[in-house]
Amino acid sequence: MEYGFTEATASYLTGIVYDVALLAPLSGWLIDRYGHRDYVVLGTGVLLFFGFTLLYYVPQGPPALFIILIGLGYTIYGPTVWSSVPLMVTPDVVGLATGTGKFFRTFQSRID
Repeated sequence: MEYGFTEATASYLTGIVYDVALLAPLSGWLIDRYGHRDYVVLGTGVLLFFGFTLLYYVPQGPPALFIILIGLGYTIYGPTVWSSVPLMVTPDVVGLATGTGKFFRTFQSRID
């Protein structure tokens, strides 16, 4: 109870990240339509940095807003990075690159 939230309120706040993830198809469509993957990845890094930093250093601030920033960062980052793989490797190794990336992503999530 460090921040004074009830268990129900804390679970609602935590669930905001997954609610925002419903926008992933829209973010993927926007990336396909407009491109600029490099700027989008930079923007998601900024969203995540500010979301986590504000959540840590401003505990009396509106946590829902900070968690929405984090959720948007993760939601936009995934489709952007995975759709960039075919642009970074030659066509004959797209499957290997994607499989290797997914392997390391899965491996990394098991460590967390």
